[in-house]
Amino acid sequence: MTKLKAMRLQKGLMQGEIADAARVSRPFFYDLENGKRRARPDTWERIAAYIGCNVEDIIEDEQLARMNAKEVNQVNQTFRYYCPARPPMPGAVPRGATRVEYSDDEYMIDEQGHTRKAWGFVEYDRQLSDKEVDDYELDPEYQP
Repeated sequence: MTKLKAMRLQKGLMQGEIADAARVSRPFFYDLENGKRRARPDTWERIAAYIGCNVEDIIEDEQLARMNAKEVNQVNQTFRYYCPARPPMPGAVPRGATRVEYSDDEYMIDEQGHTRKAWGFVEYDRQLSDKEVDDYELDPEYQP
């Protein structure tokens, strides 16, 4: 049994509710919990936050060792842009997105919990130029 599964059972939580809170699919979470998949550090952080523990409490030691400084820095350098004008499809957003997510109902909840009218969002490991944001009609997420 993995640390994640043991912690989930100890807290009495369901796989689906944690998957939804972590913004991953339920099959992905099932595989993650059973040690068949790896996740990015930001995904582990969302899971741990929902469960109410530290990442180290739910991640296997060998996976923790594989997370190097580059992966951690990459999480800190993620820039999200919402797509209020059209779905985030190839040609409708700048190339090089590291993550694309679609909205089912044209509305999304951003990181601060605000509702945004958007067809989805794209994430990049670089900040887009003002011209790219304007040309593709993107709405940047607030960066603290």
